[in-house]
Amino acid sequence: MDTPGDARIDWAIARSTVLDDEELLREIVDAFLSEADTIATNLSAALTSTDSKTVSRLAHTLKSNLRTFGVPSAEDLQTMELAAKHGDLEPAKTLWPSVRPVISLVCEQMQRFLGRR
Repeated sequence: MDTPGDARIDWAIARSTVLDDEELLREIVDAFLSEADTIATNLSAALTSTDSKTVSRLAHTLKSNLRTFGVPSAEDLQTMELAAKHGDLEPAKTLWPSVRPVISLVCEQMQRFLGRR
């Protein structure tokens, strides 16, 4: 399966982030996989309940994690984070439907990296 560009992990950036420590990279990938779905679910719930503080915090967390892996959609999460930080959830509500599938695609790539798929 070809991964869309906005969801593609840049493994060179990821390896550079951990100074080419493959074991550390595997640990970070595993940690992301163990938390990503819960964070995404909680972010969706925060959008539904108009909890801008939680939306900002969770968008920040996802943004930081995706930047570690060079995923371009991290910029959309930054937009979501900053708008929610200022109490404006409309940009987050608009962007989230396109960002959410990116999380799933990133997780699929990580599963393959770890040899789980």
